[in-house]
Amino acid sequence: MALGTLVLTLLLSLLGLGSGQWQVMGPDKPVQVVVGEDAVFSCFLSPKTSAEAMEVRFFRDHFRAVVHLYREGKDQHHMQMPAYRGRTELLKDSIAEGHVSLRLKKVTLSDTGFYGCWYRSQNNDHGTTWELQVSVSATLLTHHPPPPLAIIKWFSISMIL
Repeated sequence: MALGTLVLTLLLSLLGLGSGQWQVMGPDKPVQVVVGEDAVFSCFLSPKTSAEAMEVRFFRDHFRAVVHLYREGKDQHHMQMPAYRGRTELLKDSIAEGHVSLRLKKVTLSDTGFYGCWYRSQNNDHGTTWELQVSVSATLLTHHPPPPLAIIKWFSISMIL
């Protein structure tokens, strides 16, 4: 039964792609960035299709956790999660070809995780996901060393009876 469902799903998706539908392509490997730098996530439609009239959503972990939302030809900043307000910029220079990039400014360690982008038109919607890996640079550690760790010694006491 499960094999039949898989075959049907695959067949339907192939039929949909054959009728002029598009797919969303994004980073094919984890995006790596150092704390304090900007991360850029690029997504595009294949085949090239204008996304000017589409909803384009960048999200974190799940669809409703909005990092940035573009809808009705405008950025919808009021829909963003508070942690991302004032830190994102949607680069739309190539939106007529279906290509957009999101700049996430001044990345922090808490930004580490899974992200995605989702395009929605009147008759189609697709998305993709990737991982953002955030690291701390050696220079940052040299200039701002971590606080000293407490050293605890354990003593073993033997009692002679």
